Amino acid sequence: MDFSLLRNRNYVLLWMGGLVSNLGTALMHFALSLYVMKTTGSAALFASVLVVGAIPRLILGPIGGVFADWIDRKKLIVGLDAISGIVTLAFAGLYMAKGSLSVWEIYALVIVLQTVNAFFDPAVGAVLPSIVEKERLMSANAFRSSSNQMLMLFAPIIAGVIYGFAGIFMVLVIDGISFLFSSISEAFIQMPKGNLSKTKPSLAGFVADFKDGLSFMINNRFMIAIIAMALVVNMTFGPMFSVVMPFALVQRFGVSPEQLGFFNFLLGFGMVFGPMLAALVSKKIKPKHLISLGLLATSAFVAIMGYFMGIIESDGITGAIQIIAITGGIMSFAAVFVGMVNVCVSTIFQKTVPLEKMGRVGSVLGTLMMASQPIGSMVAGGLTEVLRTDVVVYVVAISGVLGVAVYAWLMRGVDIDAPAAEASEQVG
Repeated sequence: MDFSLLRNRNYVLLWMGGLVSNLGTALMHFALSLYVMKTTGSAALFASVLVVGAIPRLILGPIGGVFADWIDRKKLIVGLDAISGIVTLAFAGLYMAKGSLSVWEIYALVIVLQTVNAFFDPAVGAVLPSIVEKERLMSANAFRSSSNQMLMLFAPIIAGVIYGFAGIFMVLVIDGISFLFSSISEAFIQMPKGNLSKTKPSLAGFVADFKDGLSFMINNRFMIAIIAMALVVNMTFGPMFSVVMPFALVQRFGVSPEQLGFFNFLLGFGMVFGPMLAALVSKKIKPKHLISLGLLATSAFVAIMGYFMGIIESDGITGAIQIIAITGGIMSFAAVFVGMVNVCVSTIFQKTVPLEKMGRVGSVLGTLMMASQPIGSMVAGGLTEVLRTDVVVYVVAISGVLGVAVYAWLMRGVDIDAPAAEASEQVG
């Protein structure tokens, strides 16, 4: 890990602002889930909050990306973080005045914040490559990713303590303040001028820039390869972590919620080390090859998991503690390589996509990935209900290998280190 990045004032300001904001958001999401379940007692209503929150991102993501290529990105992220802080504090005030929040009010809060995020995420995603040298992007992404993953490990514990002692009001106040702190931190970032679309903002300009972003994706073989690979990951490995294993551990093997929490902790712990591994190994192996190796390694650990799941289902291994130790240990290694792949993808994306197109291209890619997650989860859930767990796990492993094959075929001859315009031409 390149700790000399901490001497880059702009990078530190972006990292600190994001870290504090992410902590506040993680606390609020966890606390809102507890609040909805406690006040309504309905799992369906809790799930509906998650669905409602995804809708603005799916609809407005591509629109937000075009705006991120039109408007000064520093002003955009500073202003949007400030809006998020003010809105969250307003809902804290509403709670203080009423003594409660209805489900509809929670819907409103989530929709507003996710609408802001639809414009914020594409803008902030384009900031890093404008303030960090190209050759240090891998280390910059790795440091941010590892620190955020470490934060996510302990956020539920912190949120549970705050919610238990002070309730949802204090969590909302902390989240609102975190947004304002992030806004202030980002206000001091010095960014180069330019790097924006030259198109005049208008409906016709929006259509033209949106089509231009799609054209770049279609004519750039790396982007096609990443979309294909990411769809495989989102529709196989993602549901493996979030659906298949939790269902099997709790419903079939009698693991307690507390023990499942430890299993998830091990997964998160693996995700902390993945970015570090990417930064270390990328000095000898090109990131585009690390993606293939990382996916193959993940598939291998998933296949090993399938073997042990077969033994467990045949009552060859009993006892919840033993089961958690084995499955959590194996999947934590798989998570290491998933984390490595994620950082490599982010770094290559930043090197390949021109800065003036990064907002619209990134938002379309993100929208595709978000839309694929529920599809993969539904398929995984359906298979898990009708098949043995080990069979489902083997299907995931095989899908991962096929995904690697498609990615490697699409990436043949692609020079990631070529200038973005040249790379697009040579692979189109």
